[in-house]
Amino acid sequence: MSGFETNIVEMFEKFRDLTAKEMSKAVKRALNKAAAQLQSQTKANLSTMIKSDTGGHGKFNDRLSDGVRRVGAKGSYDEELTAVVHVMGTMASGSGTYRLRMLEGGTKERYAQTYKGQPLRKPRYLGQLKPMQFFKNANDMIEPQLERIYVEEIDKTIEKINASKEA
Repeated sequence: MSGFETNIVEMFEKFRDLTAKEMSKAVKRALNKAAAQLQSQTKANLSTMIKSDTGGHGKFNDRLSDGVRRVGAKGSYDEELTAVVHVMGTMASGSGTYRLRMLEGGTKERYAQTYKGQPLRKPRYLGQLKPMQFFKNANDMIEPQLERIYVEEIDKTIEKINASKEA
């Protein structure tokens, strides 16, 4: 998860004429917009990495990209609003999105200890997955743009609210 800093005095100036509900709406909308950008960048990175490794098997790519989820802006007990993008997947039966965590972080070397229920004398080597870090790369790539997206969306929302008040 990434974050960014903004000038709080400038934000208070923008929020001066709004009610608490309107402020909350503006911030939530901006957080959701920034999280959506991170989600789309993550899906794009995942898609390019999977296509190069699997030869572009469409159904497999679609199922894995469905596992990149976004949780909308929510408030917590300490009044902090957050929007989260995660690669946990759907965990639905047959979806295969449990693989996302292994693709992101890689795995250690794996060995089979049994074959058809019978123990093997010498464990059989199954290999290891090298970390692809599609989520980390997307986060690093888009993080400088998140503050700009956040501030622009707040400005748009405040303009819409002020226009509706004047009309």
